[in-house]
Amino acid sequence: MIYDSIDAVFYTALFILPGYVITSVENAFNPHDRLNESKFFLKCLLYSLVNLGVWCWAYNIVLERTVLKSSLQWLFLAAVTLLGAALLGFLIGVIKQKTLLSKFLNRLGISTIHPTVLAWDYLFSKQESYYVIVKMDDDKIVRGWFSSNSFASSDPDNHDLYIEQCYGEGWSKDPQSRGIYIPGDQIKYIELKEGETDNGKESSRQRNQE
Repeated sequence: MIYDSIDAVFYTALFILPGYVITSVENAFNPHDRLNESKFFLKCLLYSLVNLGVWCWAYNIVLERTVLKSSLQWLFLAAVTLLGAALLGFLIGVIKQKTLLSKFLNRLGISTIHPTVLAWDYLFSKQESYYVIVKMDDDKIVRGWFSSNSFASSDPDNHDLYIEQCYGEGWSKDPQSRGIYIPGDQIKYIELKEGETDNGKESSRQRNQE
């Protein structure tokens, strides 16, 4: 069998592009470690092989339909590659986010470690709403509301924080507040409060940041 240059490009992309797509979609659902180039390439290659194994039947259907015009055949191959990889990335991302595999193994009596490495990522990846009390390195206290318009960085080297609404002492709301940005290296600890701030019935959790 002789392959022309277009075939070579396609088969090269077949073993590289799906893994990149799967990884990108998966990372949209979960915090991720920063991999060096070699580890990232191997991860993409592994995902590409998984993608090829899952969708090989679809590739066979397209390739065996010789009645298709060449340009239309390439279009179908590209669709199977990109859409199939995106779907797999979505499924892998949801499974990891919901820890479905760990829950299944736990039911079988098999203990596993949590896939999220840092407590910071575990906490803020839940995308829940909290009243927060941030103590700074200079012992200054910042009170605020962390919710859908707030942001916690997933960069392992810089855990900076944006809080969308600030409060004064006694949890008095500042009507002019448009939020506050806090560099990660200035955070001493963060206390999280659930529920209303004026009824004295909050439950709180505290996390120390090294």
